Amino acid sequence: MSRVVDIQTISIGMASAGVFFATIYYMLQIRHQTRLRQTEVLLRLYSKVTERDFLEAWKQFINFDVKDPVAFIEKHGSERFFTTDNNMVLMTIDEIGVLLMRKLVDINLIDPLLHDHACIVWEKTRPFIEDIRKTYPMPNMARGLEYLYNELKKREQKLQQSKAQFTSKIPGSP
Repeated sequence: MSRVVDIQTISIGMASAGVFFATIYYMLQIRHQTRLRQTEVLLRLYSKVTERDFLEAWKQFINFDVKDPVAFIEKHGSERFFTTDNNMVLMTIDEIGVLLMRKLVDINLIDPLLHDHACIVWEKTRPFIEDIRKTYPMPNMARGLEYLYNELKKREQKLQQSKAQFTSKIPGSP
C-alpha cells in the first residue's frame, strides 16, 4: 500500500511540476510576443514617418513659421494653422501618443526614434490645439500628442537625474 501512495505522490508532484513549468514557459512566450508586437507597431509607424508624403508634410510643417501664435489666432483663427500637411504631421505623432497611452508601445522604443519630432510638434501646435479645444467641442484633440510629449519630458528628466547621480558618484567629478 505504501508503494502505491508513493507512486501516486510522485505522479502528482510530477504533474504539478509540469503545470508549473508550462505556466512559466507560457508567461515567457507572452512577454516575448508582446515585445515583438510593440517592435512591429513601432517599425510600421517609423516607416510611416519616413515615407515621402510624410517627409514633404514635415518640411511644410517646419516651414510654417508662426512667430506670435496669439496674434496669428486673433487674425486668422486656429483653423488656418491646420493645413493638410500640418494635420498629417500632427495626426501621425498623435497616433503614436495614443498607442503609448494604451500601452501598445513602450516609451523606451519611441524616445530614441521620435523624441525630437514629437517635442517639436507639440511645442509648435500647442497654442492652436488649446484654442481649438476651447473654441470647438473638441476637448480631447491631440491628447495622444500631449501625453507623448509629457511622457518624453518625464523620461528625459529621469535620465538627466540618473546621469547626475552617476556622475556625482565618480571620484573627482565636479
